[in-house]
Parts: sequence; C-alpha cells; structure tokens
Amino acid sequence: MSIPVTLNGWKLRDDYAALDSILLEDLRDLLRDEFDGETRKWLLVVLDELVGTLPREFHHREEGGYLADVVERFPNWSDRVERLHHEYETLIGGLHKLRDEMMQTDWAAESVTHMRRELAEWVNCMVAQDRHERRLMQLATNLDIGGSME
Repeated sequence: MSIPVTLNGWKLRDDYAALDSILLEDLRDLLRDEFDGETRKWLLVVLDELVGTLPREFHHREEGGYLADVVERFPNWSDRVERLHHEYETLIGGLHKLRDEMMQTDWAAESVTHMRRELAEWVNCMVAQDRHERRLMQLATNLDIGGSME
C-alpha cells in the first residue's frame, strides 16, 4: 500500500511551510538585533503573520485527519501522531500568548531579555516540531517503499 500524495494539497502545504520557514528565520534575525522601537514593530509584524499562517497551515494539515495516511498505514504510530498534534496545538497557543505579551511589554531591560528568551525558545520548539513531523512522514514513506516493520 502506498501513501497517497495529492499534488494540489502538497503544493499548498509546501507554500505554507515555505512562508512559515521565512517568517521563522525573520523572527530569528530580529531576535539578534538590538531591541528598540523599530525592532518591536517588526517583531509584531512577523508574529502577527505567524499567528495568521500557522493555524491555516495546521488546518490544512488536519484535513482528512492529521497525518491520517501515516496512521492508516502504521496504526501503532497513532500515539506518536497524537503527541505531535497536541504539541503543534500547544505551540500555536504559545505563539498567541507571546504575541499578546509582546504587545504589552514595557521594554524595560528585564522584559526585553525575558521576551527574547521566550521567543527564541518558541522558535526552537517550532523548528523541532516540524523536524519531528517530517521524520515521521519520511520514515513512513521509506518503510512503505522499502518494506514494512509489521
């Protein structure tokens, strides 16, 4: 049994993923800059875009069930998939919280240090989440092509 690939669906998912990657890299670059009013303005722009695009990408991923093809082929992986799904939802919620916090931050030295650390940690978690999801999908595809673990 092959894991089906819908070209249009994957194209849209890849477009979202590419935009998210660009925004995450922009966020990382801004976190390296000196924190001032201009940096804050651009951080909010990037965070607002991420708040808009990540849930849309996630919604697109969930169509037909989050990683449903993987779970269909490897039902014993459903716990892994559910864990990834929950982590993604938690990351999106965390992004909203960080954006709201950024809007309310007074930009005192302690606040800036805290925000920089929190945002950097969120970016690292988001990148790790994406990497784990891709590894699982790649492993499922490789096992499907090269033989089964069942």
